[in-house]
Amino acid sequence: MDAIKSAQIQNTLFNQLTDKNLQRLRGQSEFGKGASQKEMEKVA
Repeated sequence: MDAIKSAQIQNTLFNQLTDKNLQRLRGQSEFGKGASQKEMEKVA
């Protein structure tokens, strides 16, 4: 039972870290830059 609980806790922490990393990558990524460039082209 304790092993299952600790595995669930580790899983939750890992998921939180993964979410934060994904958000950071999304903010810095070329994908975000490309999307804003496309929107600027539409306006122009």
